[in-house]
Amino acid sequence: MLYMRKLYNAPFLLILLLFAVQSSNAQNTRPKIGLTLSGGGAKGIAHIGVLKAIDSVGLKVDYVTGTSMGAVVGGLYAAGYNADEILDIAKTLDWTSLLSNDPPVNSLNLKEKEDFGHYFILPLIRGKLALKKGFIESNELWLKLAELYYPYYEINDFSKFEKGFQCIAADVGTGKMVVLKNGNIVNAVRASMAIPSVFTPVEINGKLLVDGGIVRNFPVENVREMGADFVIGSDVSGDQDPVDKIQSPLDIISRLPFFNAVKDLEEQKKLVDIYIDYPLGNYGTSSFSAEEEIIKIGLAKGKELYPKIKRLKDSLDLIYGKEIIEKRVQKKDSVFISQYDIKGIAAYEKPAFVDLIDFVPNSYYTANQLGTSIRSAFSTRAFTKINYSLVPVEPGKAKIIFDVEKAPTTFTRFGLHYNTSTGIALKTGFVKKGFLVPFSTTSFDVSIGENPRAKLGYGFYLTKDRKFTMELEATIETIDINTYNPEFSSTGLYNQVSQNTDFQIVWQPENNWALGFGTSLGYVAFEPKIISQIEANGNLRYMDTYLFLHHNTFNTPLYPNRGSDIYIKAGVVYNQNVDFTISQNGTELANNDSGTLSSSSYTQLRINFEKYFPINKNAFFVQLQSGMNFNYKQAIMNDFVIGGLNNVIRNQITFSGLPEASIFTASAISFKVGYQYAITNNLFVITKVNGLYYDFITSNFRLNTIPHQGIGYSLTGGYRTFLGPIEASLMYSDFNKRIMPYFNLGYILSLD
Repeated sequence: MLYMRKLYNAPFLLILLLFAVQSSNAQNTRPKIGLTLSGGGAKGIAHIGVLKAIDSVGLKVDYVTGTSMGAVVGGLYAAGYNADEILDIAKTLDWTSLLSNDPPVNSLNLKEKEDFGHYFILPLIRGKLALKKGFIESNELWLKLAELYYPYYEINDFSKFEKGFQCIAADVGTGKMVVLKNGNIVNAVRASMAIPSVFTPVEINGKLLVDGGIVRNFPVENVREMGADFVIGSDVSGDQDPVDKIQSPLDIISRLPFFNAVKDLEEQKKLVDIYIDYPLGNYGTSSFSAEEEIIKIGLAKGKELYPKIKRLKDSLDLIYGKEIIEKRVQKKDSVFISQYDIKGIAAYEKPAFVDLIDFVPNSYYTANQLGTSIRSAFSTRAFTKINYSLVPVEPGKAKIIFDVEKAPTTFTRFGLHYNTSTGIALKTGFVKKGFLVPFSTTSFDVSIGENPRAKLGYGFYLTKDRKFTMELEATIETIDINTYNPEFSSTGLYNQVSQNTDFQIVWQPENNWALGFGTSLGYVAFEPKIISQIEANGNLRYMDTYLFLHHNTFNTPLYPNRGSDIYIKAGVVYNQNVDFTISQNGTELANNDSGTLSSSSYTQLRINFEKYFPINKNAFFVQLQSGMNFNYKQAIMNDFVIGGLNNVIRNQITFSGLPEASIFTASAISFKVGYQYAITNNLFVITKVNGLYYDFITSNFRLNTIPHQGIGYSLTGGYRTFLGPIEASLMYSDFNKRIMPYFNLGYILSLD
């Protein structure tokens, strides 16, 4: 047979088809059409363009082969999804979750979100590091594939799909190619895309399999062997990315195993009749953040390809008559699951697992129902994997097999933080799961640096549905705070030590809602290190009983572009033991013995509201912060401190334009508006304007004599990394009338 790499006009196409006719069969049978999709990581999303061209023409494809991302796209197309459906799927995928070991943010309750993404985590088993065979297991990827192939659970021979299908993997033990043509389609596709050392390998029939791209990234020969007489090949692999296009560690690691497949790729190209490549030189295998741009390139290529595919279809119809394409079988939304089995955990643990995922046999289940229950269980961090597969037992009934891997119960974690106010710190700690009671979490974290702090926590679920929790937490910090005169010049330096022991009962009816009450025992002390004109010295012990409400719908914890956050806390501070004096130039202005400062009870209210309005990938946002003490006859000790762009100090209300603790006050309200512009998926420019009004509750004792309102501004460049944000800012306010730099790296060990 004569194979041509590219077709340009109808005569060439007609000649080629005549050869295809002769080679396909001695009889006058319509040539079989094959489609091959290459691997290429994120670039593989562009394959959707050729699928759109094929569907638009109405050309019937008989066989599909694919490797890696080509297996993902091709498998869906072969099973029965059309191009438009695959395009809709691609647009809605959360690639951050799919390429991570973490559960999706929306599956976490508010307590679990507190430290999400704040640490680099290392699991421990018997005191030793327990590392997997790849960095990424991605339970979310397994679940998403299971959901997409849910309607086709009864098919384990891939040739029985709407279009015959094969995908390529590589055997870790021998380095040889493995052609996956039957079994569990989810396992097959996941194995084909398991980039060595990046994704964990997949075991199939006793073989440990990884990404097929290391042996055959463009499996044209395989689609020929399936019976294809005419092959359309979509190749997004291109040349190896030049060094200046490497964007991430994933790009470096993912390119190393594929050098040996380059020669095979050239041989495979010779077997293609219509060869399609794409102008994707500006994108790498990990460019999932550029999904929209890659889709546009793919769709543009599909439009360019349309005339060729149309000529092919018309020529075939001219020779053989119009082909009747059978109507697609409607996908099943639900499956009746009559039996179940659980692999990976002991028999005595299975009933608790069934309760955890709220599974009831002899019931109908949709993929979404199973996925929601499993994600909820996975969010407890008690498991590193909860997958499932369906096995038909009789017509209309299935057995579900859960594949479960328990997480190590102990892990250590590390983080790094720097802030203009608090200096640099190394965060380290450990977490123990299941201490004393199942599904409990014990944690201890310490921040070692210029201003050390530590936190010890213990929490567990009170009810089986995990809606009620009890939390115990003890914190301590010591921090040096600059003090400022009425002209906002730094005049002194104080050391603040605070301790807090907190008890909470929390009701979480939904993942994004929490309502609770608590009681805390607090201690705070101030000691001057560089004495200013006004000197404060002493300590305070107190009790605080409160109610709180928290609601959070941010789409991502860092640099969200949609969602809101509401936090309201109201309580009574009582049982105060005050030993505190305030002096000016050696003369006492106030102390607890004179009655100027009082230990009587007072009420406190804190409010934070933040809302992001998406504008494509950008966002307009508003924020309201307020702290108010009522009938508060003290100063400094339980004041709210104003200033800074990040929450790093106890009782802080952020304000663009002033450094932290520029103002101490018993009542303040700050309103902020801003715009967040996404240059890339991880690089942002953020502008903020905020107004401040404070000391408006006249029943409180105050020392402030400066104006009670002002405006501030800030401009921030932020970059999202695995360590957290890297931010550089400039800020200005009409309080101090100075442009000031501000820097922040990572997340502080939060104590509030």
